[in-house]
Amino acid sequence: ADYNLSPTIWKATEVKYVIMEHIFCTLFSLDIWLRFFSFKNKRYCIKDVWFLVDAALVTLMVGETWVLQPVAIAINGDTNGQVGQFSVFRVLRLLRLARLARFVRLLHFFPGLFTLLKGIMRGLV
Repeated sequence: ADYNLSPTIWKATEVKYVIMEHIFCTLFSLDIWLRFFSFKNKRYCIKDVWFLVDAALVTLMVGETWVLQPVAIAINGDTNGQVGQFSVFRVLRLLRLARLARFVRLLHFFPGLFTLLKGIMRGLV
């Protein structure tokens, strides 16, 4: 995203940005579906807070990537990156960083894993 200077993914000058956006959206959607179907009783997914957060973030990503932009282009013809009140989705995409909190929590409960990661990082440098 640092090198993509276009206002929306649909206006990207290089095709690789569009392809990667769709690949990530597909992978995150597949991840949520697999996690949903892994619950023995589907009602248990409501009790899993991290599943709900991830599902909300993936829903926003799918809405922005596959629903909002094509609809805005179909209605306005040319959006030039301005989709009105729906630009709030861009801000909400930052919530994906909350997924990293799970990894930090994992490192807290397994200090040996942190030691292993530090050893790997020192070995790479």
